Amino acid sequence: MANNIKLIAIDLDGTLLTDDKTIPQANIAAIEEAMAQDIKVVICTGRTWPGVERFVEHLPFPHSKDEEYLISQNGAVTYRLSDLKMMQEYTLASSAIQQLVDFIPTYETEGARLLAFDHDKMYLIGGQESTDLVIEDAKTLATEITHISFEEFVKIKRIYKMMIMSEQTLLDKIQSELPESLASNSSVVRSQPIIIEFLPKDINKGVALKALSNQLNISADNIMALGDQLNDFEMLEYVGLGVKMGNGVDGLDAVVDATTATNNEAGVAQAINKYIF
Repeated sequence: MANNIKLIAIDLDGTLLTDDKTIPQANIAAIEEAMAQDIKVVICTGRTWPGVERFVEHLPFPHSKDEEYLISQNGAVTYRLSDLKMMQEYTLASSAIQQLVDFIPTYETEGARLLAFDHDKMYLIGGQESTDLVIEDAKTLATEITHISFEEFVKIKRIYKMMIMSEQTLLDKIQSELPESLASNSSVVRSQPIIIEFLPKDINKGVALKALSNQLNISADNIMALGDQLNDFEMLEYVGLGVKMGNGVDGLDAVVDATTATNNEAGVAQAINKYIF
């Protein structure tokens, strides 16, 4: 396997990071060894850049980072790390944005919130106060909450991702009542029990990884990917070696080739050491 893998795609939350949002030293060491063997490592995450930056700085990427990349916002944006140049980007259709703006007021009084993201901002849309879930997510993403009215929000031209956040029981109800037409205007994924995400149509981590690997002339057979949630599904399906974390959801079983230890047990390092070295 060591002669075949040329790129490792790694999800962040629930995969590279422990539950307390740290990177196990074993993961760092395994990534360093992979890079020493000229294997590229690409973080593939749902986060925006501010929520990733501090972790990138702890990983052993070459100082120049000229040929290192980051896939963020579940595939909507791919950056070159040296200068944060956007190598590819996909924006959410205005029709999907308007549908979500029209849909959410019914559920706001029950605690649901509509959020949106551009390159570095986290917008809380409408006039409602932040919930504890939103505040905690903003801390995780190292991003201030920008309150914005529905009227002002729809004027923004470049939105990469939106999401509805609420307690799980309410979100189950919301998911069952989403307009079917939203699926025609966006890609919908339940990325966490408390989050439904809305991405540009037909965009996901797998699509972004395929575009990047084609640019790098690396075939899918030469890629290993690791993930734990349904927003990793297409990425794990695309690659030659898809590895589910021990804490991963059952919905990934149909597309993975192996399962490693949990994120709290440095499962990334265990997979790299088993299948590459």
